[in-house]
Amino acid sequence: MFFLKASFIRLYGLLALMVCGWSLWRLLGHSEWLWLAPLLVWGPLWLLNACRYLWCNVAYRDEREAPVMALALIGMALALLTGERDLLLWTTLLGLFCLLFYVLLASALTRGVRESLGDPQQLPNLGFQDAQGKSASLPTDGEPRLLVFFHSSANPYSRMNARELQSLVERELLPPAALVCVFPDRLPGWSQALCSRGVNCWVDREGHSCGQLGLWLRGGASGLFAGNALRPAVAIVGPQNKVEHWQVAANYRMPPCLTDLSHKLRALR
Repeated sequence: MFFLKASFIRLYGLLALMVCGWSLWRLLGHSEWLWLAPLLVWGPLWLLNACRYLWCNVAYRDEREAPVMALALIGMALALLTGERDLLLWTTLLGLFCLLFYVLLASALTRGVRESLGDPQQLPNLGFQDAQGKSASLPTDGEPRLLVFFHSSANPYSRMNARELQSLVERELLPPAALVCVFPDRLPGWSQALCSRGVNCWVDREGHSCGQLGLWLRGGASGLFAGNALRPAVAIVGPQNKVEHWQVAANYRMPPCLTDLSHKLRALR
């Protein structure tokens, strides 16, 4: 099920790139300003996610992406100005359908019938692999730790989450040794910014540990390239390696907000 959802999202990304390029060519090359219509439907969300991934933490609490949908409605109105059932109208309608379908899939990814809830209390006993490929697990020193599970390396919200964590470490609001970041498959290149500051970055290549936690999504990556993924989650392990807080995201676009956990993160300082 997740493979089908991820495949559609990858297809939408490719279609967005193609239609945006085609619309720009028609707009600039033939002076047809109404080709702004499909551009306003296909482009904003794709460009916004690219901005989220590459540059800054542009986020909306509204899962419906209200600013993007507003631009899509403006594009639809422009297409209707022609009053004709031509390629302009059908391209815009297809974009609007894909946008609505994308937001629906990305905002309501409930657990499938084959997904277990997992047992978070098993977390202190589970094993992972560090950046060197060696076995890694939570130490038994009794110190509290924050564990953040990332959806995938290509997900814009994963990148935003990493920037938020890096900011907390840079401002000395969170000790690097108390933070553990867990990725599926492999460590992304942008995780080096965290590793260089002493943050523990681990992977679960086979998914055995994350599967026991109910987070493993085989073939469920939402990026343009197929791969495994995790349902985003946050755990706080307190003294005696007891899991004091466990929160799993309802979908992979909006991971658990660390700001909402600020009162619990104070115990990690």
